[in-house]
Amino acid sequence: MWMFLLKTAGAFAAIIAAVRIMGKRQVGQLQVPELAITIIISQIATEPLIDPKMPFFKAMAAVGLLVLLELGMSALTLASPQVNKFFYGSPSFLMNRGKIDRTEMRRQRITVEDICEAMRQRGCPNPEELSCIVLETNGRMSVFFRDDRCENGIPAVVIADGKINPNGLKFYGRGEEWMRDLLKERGLVPGDVFLMTADGKEGVFILDNFGHVR
Repeated sequence: MWMFLLKTAGAFAAIIAAVRIMGKRQVGQLQVPELAITIIISQIATEPLIDPKMPFFKAMAAVGLLVLLELGMSALTLASPQVNKFFYGSPSFLMNRGKIDRTEMRRQRITVEDICEAMRQRGCPNPEELSCIVLETNGRMSVFFRDDRCENGIPAVVIADGKINPNGLKFYGRGEEWMRDLLKERGLVPGDVFLMTADGKEGVFILDNFGHVR
């Protein structure tokens, strides 16, 4: 009896520790690979409670291996935008500058009712007030009003942590040459930039690695 209770407490502690080590505090913040790993960790951690023949420390070793794999995957996604997109995907613009993208809605299997639900959650009674709707990589929808100053479209990420985002450039029909010329005017190269965004017109935001807006 006492051994079972100790295993229960140990499994609980292992699951909580694993999730905290992976750096996510809320289930809603988990990406699909992280959610899958969390479910597997929960299953393995509770296996000794279901099967008394399963050694407790063997299960904890498997949990530790999964945590290490997830941390390694996170390091790879930070180092490579391509790897990040493969594992986590990228945000989808369901509406931009007041125009619904029905093709993207079908591709993401989003219905009109899903859009209406996101509007109600944001407190928007009138579709005419909408400017942009973004389906985030964690499955949530971000809704922006016309009053949110995004009449030129949601700024697309062009550079993140010194790495060029080709999808961000293509979103508004821009090329890498345009980006490099713009940076050159400010005496910068992509590696000097922590974050660069651009909207559908001339709006550009550049933050260098020292925290200065350029």
